Amino acid sequence: MVRSTNVGKAKATAGTNDNLGRLMMLAIGAVIGFAAGVMVAPTTGRNARARVAQKSGKLARRTARRTVTVTRYAASTAAGRASGAVSRLTAREQEVEPETIADRVRTELGQDADLRHLPSLNVNAEPGGVVYLRGALPTDDLRTRAENIARGVRGVQTVVNEVEVVTSASVRTGQPAPEEITELSRKVEAAIRQDSNLSYLDPLEVRQDSAGILYLRGTVHSEEDRERAESIARGVEGVSTVINDLAVVSPGPDVIEGQAAGE
Repeated sequence: MVRSTNVGKAKATAGTNDNLGRLMMLAIGAVIGFAAGVMVAPTTGRNARARVAQKSGKLARRTARRTVTVTRYAASTAAGRASGAVSRLTAREQEVEPETIADRVRTELGQDADLRHLPSLNVNAEPGGVVYLRGALPTDDLRTRAENIARGVRGVQTVVNEVEVVTSASVRTGQPAPEEITELSRKVEAAIRQDSNLSYLDPLEVRQDSAGILYLRGTVHSEEDRERAESIARGVEGVSTVINDLAVVSPGPDVIEGQAAGE
């Protein structure tokens, strides 16, 4: 008796749940049907569709603006990081010793097939990656090539190309012409030594080859002194071409102290 009562209650509960489920499905169907009717109706449907389209458009535009903003921020951040990396690399290269940079340039010039058999170029470097090229080459194309090679060397920031184009046979073939101390070379050396700012030059070698080219060799303390010596040589009567092979070597502390004491 008890069992039949429990079974009856279970059936009644199941029936109630089924009825509730049917009612919920009917309610959902009614809502969907009403929404569809509103959307399809000639007047209300048009307005509803317009509101939905307007909201969808606003959402799409907002999303597009947000995407553009995020993209620009990412690009700007990447560019800033890249620029910072380049700046740090440049700063490190500028700290490299000038002689190290000059050696790099000499090595690259010596590996070029058209330049390595010619007379060696004079390469000097200063702090900050400034490189000076000096000497003589037979064509302007080779002069430009030497400059481009130097510019491509790591650590080089600026190239000052003072290479002269000389068409003499000795420069074209790479076979130096015989050099000698001539009357003209003696005049040039005397004129340079008479300058009070250049009296320290020792050794100073002034030679002239059979093609009439005058060569200046030795060391000076500054770029200004180097240019001064060349200017004096060019000012001597009879001089046509000067190859300035004077190397710039900073004086040591003892030399600087001696110069200060002399003053």
